[in-house]
Amino acid sequence: MSYLDWLPTEKTCKCPEKALNCLSKKEWFRNQIPVWWFRPEELSTKFDLSSRKLHPAIFPTALAVRVIKNYSHLGQTVLDCFSGAGTTLFASKLTGRNAVGIELNPEYAKFAENRLTKLKKKDKKESTKQVQICDDARNILKYIPQDSIDLIWCSPPYWDMLKQKPSTRNLKNQQYLKNNYSDATHDLSNEPELDGFVDSMRDIFSKAVVTLRSGSRFVINTGDFRRKGKLILLHQIYTDLMTDLGLETKNVIIWDRRKEYDTSLFSYPYNFIVSNGMAEYILEFKK
Repeated sequence: MSYLDWLPTEKTCKCPEKALNCLSKKEWFRNQIPVWWFRPEELSTKFDLSSRKLHPAIFPTALAVRVIKNYSHLGQTVLDCFSGAGTTLFASKLTGRNAVGIELNPEYAKFAENRLTKLKKKDKKESTKQVQICDDARNILKYIPQDSIDLIWCSPPYWDMLKQKPSTRNLKNQQYLKNNYSDATHDLSNEPELDGFVDSMRDIFSKAVVTLRSGSRFVINTGDFRRKGKLILLHQIYTDLMTDLGLETKNVIIWDRRKEYDTSLFSYPYNFIVSNGMAEYILEFKK
């Protein structure tokens, strides 16, 4: 993949100059509620169902669409530094935005490319561009010009969470059993130490920020998890990291995922543990 010289793009809507997005008042009001949730049918689109067969930890298209519409305009460009099966690229096509995705795993990148090829055949006008790059996100500046991206939206790996042994209960019920992304040594999920993982994220995010236009948003989906009994506060780690990079924390949104999980009684009556997977964070930062 060569340098993307078609960037930056400009919005194609007729919104006021300083408007954050193209949302109606009704949509804006709905998004102001600090807890977001989705109906079951929104979480089970054909694209999402096919993606889940391949990728161990996708976010739903409905979430990507909502974030993209909330923080960008028609015709602008979205970057996903960890594009996985291409959900952000797919959502950008649905919402009239351009998008660039970077994915380390060739299998996931190929899936996204095939999906985009099918979409392009249906859209003969090709009014927007969606580009999938198979490479390490550390090489982001090899492809993308500085000050050319209007929104960065991504869900970074949850360190080595997918490598942990599932609980006895999940094994018994055959639920929530995840495979790791890959066995590649440079895959961030295979970093042996948390400090090393954070250093790698700092490297990637510092380069991604260079591509972001001033005043634009960097939005991260993440969640906390337990590793060998210790609570890993990823949302706090990313907030501190982005602050160090000079970005302003604007909003913290809770993504309510209770409808995707079965409730159960854990560790009663000796150790009170909440189920962290039932809620995740949408962290909004401004450059």
